[in-house]
Amino acid sequence: MHLFKAIFICLVSGVVSQKFDLAYYLPKNWKYTLKHLKGLSQDSFNIHTLLKDLNYPIENHWITTEDGYVLQVHRISGRNQTYFTSSKKQNPAILLMHGLGGSSIDWVIWGPEKGLGLVLADAGYDVWLGNNRGNLWSRNHIRLNPDIDEEFWDYSFEKCGYYDLPATIDYILQKTGEQKLFYVGFSQGTSQFFAMAALRPEYNDKIALMSAMAPIAYMGHLSAPLLRLAATYVEALTKLTEQLHLYESSSNGFISELLRTLCANGSPIQDLCVTSMFINSGFDSHQLDTNLVPMYMYTSGAGMSYNMIKHYGQEIKSGHFRRYDYGSTKNLKLYGSKIPPNFNVSLITTPVDLYYGENDFLADVKDVKRLKNELPNAVEYLIPYRRWTHLDFNIARDVNEIINKKILARQQLYIDNGALTTITPATTTTEQSNNKAHYNCFKNNIYIYVIIYLFHILITCCR
Repeated sequence: MHLFKAIFICLVSGVVSQKFDLAYYLPKNWKYTLKHLKGLSQDSFNIHTLLKDLNYPIENHWITTEDGYVLQVHRISGRNQTYFTSSKKQNPAILLMHGLGGSSIDWVIWGPEKGLGLVLADAGYDVWLGNNRGNLWSRNHIRLNPDIDEEFWDYSFEKCGYYDLPATIDYILQKTGEQKLFYVGFSQGTSQFFAMAALRPEYNDKIALMSAMAPIAYMGHLSAPLLRLAATYVEALTKLTEQLHLYESSSNGFISELLRTLCANGSPIQDLCVTSMFINSGFDSHQLDTNLVPMYMYTSGAGMSYNMIKHYGQEIKSGHFRRYDYGSTKNLKLYGSKIPPNFNVSLITTPVDLYYGENDFLADVKDVKRLKNELPNAVEYLIPYRRWTHLDFNIARDVNEIINKKILARQQLYIDNGALTTITPATTTTEQSNNKAHYNCFKNNIYIYVIIYLFHILITCCR
């Protein structure tokens, strides 16, 4: 009862203060759990504390976009390298962009063995970790206050692509003196790249190679049942959030700490946490390290606009890769048509590597293949493991062997071919898996997972 009282307060307020007294609303036995929680402290989930403990140098950089948002970007180098620009040989610059609701820490929290940001830094790259507008590192604007100005939250991945990425790319190139950089995006980090390259095609020439992990553009074949159901009612949900004046899914210490506690090893409901992760992305218990579950729950809600979710709902419902739908009246003013136009992906001339899995509930194989066929310069790489899901790109046990090393090898090929000064066309080929191992997506019990996930939605609604 106390737990649901806390959840109700989340629903009503939309955002819970960082000073919210969690213990007051939890039953007495949970006070003991919170007090004696084992594992990483809250400071361990701060990217500066984490990298300091791991002996990785980190710099903070602030970038102002054309429309006034102030983004914080983190720059790191390897443990055994001279700090950033002092070495004689300029290290190749690379920008990593997180997924929906994520932040820069997503690329390093899994440590130097699996965290792609750290793997790249140790390999000699000049690593830049992006943060989109609205997350915990980029809640700033030259004019707007995110806590009181609804206008601050009027964006989706389209504006992140149109404004945030160009500003970040230009800043990195100016800072490093390079002509081009490498780009790696996960999930939403791929969507906004495709939006940028289609709407501002001049930026294609500034990217040596784009590595798209779980690429999200077309979503017509998405198989996540709850997301498809929500997409059916996206217009009604949009009106509801507007009437309730809910515009942001905020980074919330109370909810993050609660989820980390409930999902810790030994927790009686850790299986529920795992299910809430799998039902959106695909089921793969074989690659899951349960020690990572509380860390994932803690860091996965870094903050974003609800318009992000609405835009993806529109994509699912329409089956197209379109610009944001503001409604017929506003669409006419902005686009000259009642229906928003498609992103013209044929303008994306950057070499693109598409990494995808057969068991990904979000980036479906059919949708990825459709995207590949429309991109003029693409390579598709089907993960050689049939259980591979959306989240496996982040937390799989074998992510370094299966994904990270492949990305490094592909980038080295482009470096050897002079891609940092001259673009070398990619070969449009397909690499596929010969692994025919049996896998089970647990769809026979999907109704159970739906019920469980509804509980998860209640908990996370006020992030």
